[in-house]
Parts: sequence; C-alpha cells; structure tokens
Amino acid sequence: MDAKQAQLFTSSAAFSAYAASVLLVSDQIKTRVPDPYMDEIFHVEQAKTYCAGQWTTWNNLITTPPGLYIVPSLLHQASPKWFLCSTNHLRWMNAALLCAFPLLISRILSHFRTTPYPPRPGVKPRVRFLIPEDEIILEAIIISCFPIAYFLAFYFTPISALYLPS
Repeated sequence: MDAKQAQLFTSSAAFSAYAASVLLVSDQIKTRVPDPYMDEIFHVEQAKTYCAGQWTTWNNLITTPPGLYIVPSLLHQASPKWFLCSTNHLRWMNAALLCAFPLLISRILSHFRTTPYPPRPGVKPRVRFLIPEDEIILEAIIISCFPIAYFLAFYFTPISALYLPS
C-alpha cells in the first residue's frame, strides 16, 4: 500500500468511525429523550406547521430564520409517507446532515488551505501551506468531533443552515 492509498484508507476509516458515533449518539438521544426537548418544543411544532403547508404561520418566540424548516418540509412534500415531520424524523435528518459535516468542513478548509506570505519588494511571492492537502479530511473530522457538534444532533440547532451558502 503506497502513501496515498494509506491516507485514503485512514480518512475513510476515520470518517466511518465519526459517522457511526453520530448515529449511535443520535439513537441514544431518541431512546432517552423521545419527546421534544428544550427549544425543540418550538422548532418541531414550527416544522410540522411548514410540513402542513402553512407557510404564513410563524411562532414569534422563534428567533431562527425560517430556512431551517424548508428542508423537512420539502422532504415531507416529496414523500409524505416516508418523512413524517415527527421529532424522530427531524432528529434523524439532522443526524444525516451531521454525518456529512466533515465533508462541508473539508470544503471550507480547502479554501483556506494556503495563505500568501506578505509581499516584499524584490522578493518572489511565496505561499505557505497551512494544512497539507492529504490531511484536510482528517482535520475536518477532528473539528466535527468537538463536543458542541454533537449537540447539533438535536433538531433545535440549525445545522441545515450551514449547508446553504456552500
């Protein structure tokens, strides 16, 4: 196995372990906290309202932009028997997005992978590499593993909003 294959294997194994841990934590949340928790009380009801096609109804206690509710509403409209807009389905939607989070982070990191040295008169411009290209996905997984990221498995945190600008 050459270095590139080893890096691909390591990245794939790390990504698989990360996704498995997200799904296990999400399953524990579903088991231990089956009812809407904290802000989910507001967000689940608002998502159900959007899923019912009531786009003009808004709970003024919610400060999250309405984009959070578009993804589940579209899933429900596309497949109403499969995606029910229940607390469980909304949490699993967020868990799926959280599983893909390292891919989003790696895309962002790749934009900031290099930075030019400050220009100096008479010196050829140089670039320094902040993160080696073959380590970007591992770095993204590490960032995604921060404890606060697991809190995103709860529906009331708008992880879907992070995917919009990318």
